[in-house]
Amino acid sequence: MSFSPYTELRIGFGFPQTGEFLAAGVTVGLSVDTTALSGNADMFAIMKAIQNIENSRSENEFKLPARRVLELATIEGARSMGVDDRVGSLEAGKRADLIMVNTRELNLAVFSEPAHMLVEAAQPSNVDTVMVDGRILKRRGRMTAIDVEQTVSEASSALARVRKRAGWW
Repeated sequence: MSFSPYTELRIGFGFPQTGEFLAAGVTVGLSVDTTALSGNADMFAIMKAIQNIENSRSENEFKLPARRVLELATIEGARSMGVDDRVGSLEAGKRADLIMVNTRELNLAVFSEPAHMLVEAAQPSNVDTVMVDGRILKRRGRMTAIDVEQTVSEASSALARVRKRAGWW
């Protein structure tokens, strides 16, 4: 099972039933359905939303702890897609997919328990470095493998062509 809470809330599916699925032993991961529905691909916000929704539904601020939410976004997300043998955790033989978060930013300046800070306070702007399969794609907060301006321009043009073909706006 994969929950994309912002999409589910926006299109009227209601609150994700995270606790019920976890209690039933269902593998649950977190995802972004589509940025057209969710507004962005901010996994930090998705982690925060799923935790707040579940804790609110259960009327228990400790029902879904930050450490468990972080697992849903990493190893459990990989497990839900059947790729946990290759990604989702740092282990010998797995791909080197990771992010490095700058904990010296103002919103993380009083850094306490890591999982709590990543789920409750971290934002995409805190991501300093991104490595995918051992390749550094972002360093010191800047993309290294793509020309961002060109990518945004090409994506905007492609969307305009799709909309024109579909007669949508």
